[in-house]
Amino acid sequence: MNIMNNKFYRIIINVLSVLFLITSITNFHTNSVSTGGLAYYFFYIAVTLYIIDIFIILLITNFNIQKVLPDFILILILFFLINYKSISDYFVPGKISISIAVLAIILRNIYNIINKNENIEIKDLSQNILRNPAKSVISSYFIITFIGTTLLTLPFAIHGSEKLGYINALFTSTSAICVTGLSVVDTGTIFTLFGQIIILILIQLGGLGIMIFSTFISFMLYRKISIEDTITLSYVLNQKDMSSLFRNIKNIILTAFVIETIGTFFLFVKFQTIYGFSFKSLYYSIFHSVSAFCNAGFSLMPDSLMSYKSSPITIFTIAILIIAGGLGFSTISNVFQYLEYKIKKIKKNYSGPIIKISDNTKIVLITSSILTIISFFMIYALEHNNTLAKEHIGTQYLSSFFQAVTLRTAGFNTMNTSLFHSSTYLFMMIMMYIGGASGSTAGGVKVNTLAIIVIRIRAFMRNQETTIAFNKTISRDIIVRCFMILFLSISLIITALFILTISDSKQDFIKLAFETISAFGTVGLSGGITAELSSIGKLIIIILMFIGKTGPLTLFSAVANHKKSVKIQYPSADVMIG
Repeated sequence: MNIMNNKFYRIIINVLSVLFLITSITNFHTNSVSTGGLAYYFFYIAVTLYIIDIFIILLITNFNIQKVLPDFILILILFFLINYKSISDYFVPGKISISIAVLAIILRNIYNIINKNENIEIKDLSQNILRNPAKSVISSYFIITFIGTTLLTLPFAIHGSEKLGYINALFTSTSAICVTGLSVVDTGTIFTLFGQIIILILIQLGGLGIMIFSTFISFMLYRKISIEDTITLSYVLNQKDMSSLFRNIKNIILTAFVIETIGTFFLFVKFQTIYGFSFKSLYYSIFHSVSAFCNAGFSLMPDSLMSYKSSPITIFTIAILIIAGGLGFSTISNVFQYLEYKIKKIKKNYSGPIIKISDNTKIVLITSSILTIISFFMIYALEHNNTLAKEHIGTQYLSSFFQAVTLRTAGFNTMNTSLFHSSTYLFMMIMMYIGGASGSTAGGVKVNTLAIIVIRIRAFMRNQETTIAFNKTISRDIIVRCFMILFLSISLIITALFILTISDSKQDFIKLAFETISAFGTVGLSGGITAELSSIGKLIIIILMFIGKTGPLTLFSAVANHKKSVKIQYPSADVMIG
């Protein structure tokens, strides 16, 4: 790669900003930021590129905030001017104040271009990111999120009479790439076919992983995969064996395609009875199959799947897709390999090595099964006299089962979640916080983490120094990572909820907490307040979805200083606890 700096990139931002100012002056009678004119697109593309530029500097400086503090303040000012015009207009008219802020960005960029110390060589940037797998993962999701946001703001992505706004487009793009499903608008109504396909692509990329897709495409085009990419992939897949890495990637893509195709077929059987043997039936089947398997929870129906609560073929198809996506590819692969081994052994035509169910698969299957069964009985017990009271007994059981399955991962619903009891919300928050399996399309702290923590607590109560699971010792490093995830995630949720109670003080506390944990767990279930959140509230949920998808440990690994520390043995300290 030729060495070049980001001067040209910043010049593009300035050109777009100048074009915004020119079009704003020529159309001074309109609000150029809120309308869909040329100024609107010049402005938001320039701001998007500016934010990406800030993020790039943060990455290469190991998140040194001081380097981008002026830029960060400018972005906050712009955010305030756009979303709180009733306050900002009291001091300076909105159009003028936004133009002044854009002019400040231009001047800041000119300073950065002139100042050699502020410019970054692309070679240094790529090496800095590729050498750190956590940075590679975060940067890939960040960039794709903003590309998706830009595409969703295009005029042919939304219906002509509808208005989306940049913050709502960013929210939708983040929710799709993070396979959350929380939405501030009706996906099936607001977005055109183009917009819906963009969302579908983002869901598929987020569900299977951007790095996995890009590597698979490179492999198909016979391009050489770098050592840095290989290390990043092993990090993403949590796999130490490099020799079988690319074979596993092909298996992941193939497995996803087969499962989603089967799901599409069964959903088409139902949808064609409603929409006829048409493109709409096929398209709806594909969209909901991908959304279910990727645990995204996006639906083209305004009431999610409430209209299909009495349709066993729809409910069971979506539920099986959700379960498959929530278990993870390593678990599915291990189960199929084991079943294949058993069948061949029965037929006495197998001469290969003995294949067993791995300890990880046992933990995932046992913990997931227990949580799903508990969820089924709890939801039925808590809601059978409330939201399920008017339903037939068969529909009550079907809805309780489906909600138990979708609760920890997907976000589809066949029940009106806005009418749930507070006790139901509390139980659901616990389940959403746990999430699905490690290496799956689901979010949360993961069932693997929960299982290890429970096993460790049991060992502690039995006064056992070692942690044993299935006659195997769980390493201290894994246990420490589990408790770190627990601490970091709880701290993050409490901080986000605290900010939300200030920015959206009019909203019910329980529903704010529900929304917060749903975002972190990338579940997508809502108490019905998502669209009512303030701009700051939406921004907090966006950040939560992003961290929930990439994982708190990944974020802190990207920020952390990876220099080798000098090992010094200090004397023990006596500290009183409890």
